[in-house]
Amino acid sequence: MFGLFAQLALNPNATTLLGVPLNYSIVHFAANQNIASASTIITFEFASLGIILPVEIDTWNVFNAQGQVLEYDATFRWFEYLIDTLVVMVMQSGHFTSITQVIQYLTGALSKSICQVHQSYCNGTNQQYASYSDCYDFLTTKVRFGAAYELGMNTLVCRMIHENMVPFRPSVHCPHIGPTGGGFCTDDLTYKGVVTQPYFTNQPMVPYGYQNSNATIAAM
Repeated sequence: MFGLFAQLALNPNATTLLGVPLNYSIVHFAANQNIASASTIITFEFASLGIILPVEIDTWNVFNAQGQVLEYDATFRWFEYLIDTLVVMVMQSGHFTSITQVIQYLTGALSKSICQVHQSYCNGTNQQYASYSDCYDFLTTKVRFGAAYELGMNTLVCRMIHENMVPFRPSVHCPHIGPTGGGFCTDDLTYKGVVTQPYFTNQPMVPYGYQNSNATIAAM
């Protein structure tokens, strides 16, 4: 997780609400066999915004027999509070007079950054937009900015999340920053669907030997 965010440092001109990690402290940790759970406070630098803030991220990690991460779940604790704080700080430092002006500024800056990544990595069969201008027009006029809870919906902030992963696997993540959302940045689920639909490939996240029955899981 730290390394995934750290690669943002390679593009200091990018604008993101994720930031580059400077250091971290694990405040809670528990593990059982191939499952590990932790709460980590990471100090992030939002360089393009001139802001440094701590962010707590809660993670569950499942490892395979080779010690590789098979899958993970991550929750940004207090994320809505973080976004609200960032918006207020940008409004103050940029001398904006309203939240609306800040969102307009961030919309343009985030869209520019996403479209630059698309131009660099989403080529050939991975191309999602005909041109940079088509990309910028779509992100600034045809999709909403998004609330803090809409990181997995048809929003600009959802595409911002996946922008960070495009350089690692363009064939997987280029569609996520494209017009369709690639099955991730979409509005295809209701609140109930978001909560109850199975998301992970290897469910449930329990240690070896506990996957035998729903009754066993319920008993835990």
